[in-house]
Amino acid sequence: MVKMIEYEGEMVPEECCTVARDGIADDFTGCGNCFFADTEENTVHCESCIVNRIFQEYAKLTNQCDYILTLPIKKKWFDMILSGEKKEEYREIKPYYDTRFIKWLGFPKSEVEDVKELLKKQETKKRHKIVFRNGYSRNAPSITANCTLSIRTGKEEWGAAAGKEYYVLKIHEIK
Repeated sequence: MVKMIEYEGEMVPEECCTVARDGIADDFTGCGNCFFADTEENTVHCESCIVNRIFQEYAKLTNQCDYILTLPIKKKWFDMILSGEKKEEYREIKPYYDTRFIKWLGFPKSEVEDVKELLKKQETKKRHKIVFRNGYSRNAPSITANCTLSIRTGKEEWGAAAGKEYYVLKIHEIK
């Protein structure tokens, strides 16, 4: 098995990195496409690079990284999160999101109802990575954020209906 390590929010092979004394990767030699392009228009961005996608999938399949959830988001809310104005994102409580959030948190599907009850009482303590993507295309603008999750009502000015409970993703940090 190839040992993977996190570098700038992405999982990469440790053997391609220089690792500092604290165990954190401080550089990455990469696949060459990102670092040796001759012009800006020839630069391959890591998020769309097939080599990077293989690294991320390998790290997930070998349980070397947390599952990173990707959610589409409308431009208005995307821009507000990016500017720091919007600190929460809301998703309806329905089976589709039950499945995605339970996987994101690392629980088995059989514990959905218990986890939902706990989320009504308190938000998660651990922050998890999430990617908000403005659209469905792989090349759509995206934001990676560290979030906690709870179930409660949201703010109307941020898109929540009055009095309705949602999955609430509290945004602590944008990367």
